Amino acid sequence: AARATVEFRAFGRTVRTGGTPAIEAYDPNSNMQQWILAQTQTTLLEQGTEAEQWLEAFIPMLDDTYITAEDVYGLDQVTMGYIRNGIYALSGKIFETKAYQDFFSSQPWYVPYSQDGNAVQKRFNDYQNHNLSICTEYERMMGWR
Repeated sequence: AARATVEFRAFGRTVRTGGTPAIEAYDPNSNMQQWILAQTQTTLLEQGTEAEQWLEAFIPMLDDTYITAEDVYGLDQVTMGYIRNGIYALSGKIFETKAYQDFFSSQPWYVPYSQDGNAVQKRFNDYQNHNLSICTEYERMMGWR
């Protein structure tokens, strides 16, 4: 099947994606397309990779540094999942997803607090609230949320 190329403007840049063989044009209101995209998502991060090392250095800064759209531009869906969930992990979120829990439990700064995302989010500081907004906006723009 031919791969569709989707092009759109976001954060002042032109973004091109390869699409998927099953989706010729992305429609964020299509339940079928959301289901197809969900089937290809993964939360696995290969241990010992540069991506893992980068995340181990980047995530701890998310509670004392404001990030911008340019900081996350071009990152893939798996990396963004770790960054977004890392914001929660900094405030002690206990994850049901084993890959996330395993990764964050191995970090020296991680102190488990609650599985309740709302309770954890009440502990966010201004940096975390801002950074979560940047992450979710980017994920929506990419059609991942």
